[in-house]
Amino acid sequence: MGKIFALEPNPDVLAFLQANVPAPVVSIRSLAITDSNGKAPLWKGGASESALSSLAYHLPVEDHSLVQTSTLDQFIADEQLEQIALVKL
Repeated sequence: MGKIFALEPNPDVLAFLQANVPAPVVSIRSLAITDSNGKAPLWKGGASESALSSLAYHLPVEDHSLVQTSTLDQFIADEQLEQIALVKL
């Protein structure tokens, strides 16, 4: 049986995922896939605009979080994945 991961850097959305996604089926990680490993500011859209959240550009709001980042290669190595069937970004 394969593994399913949900990677979500936005802490507000992460809480929603954790409350609504069956944990044994999906492994949820607080993580952003980027071009580097480390931390980066995530500028958050409003409560009804979480899709506007961005690591790439500064939003005209003060609400942001420092989130963990990883390259896809590093995530694959950390999780010891040998094969990937699908990646959806």
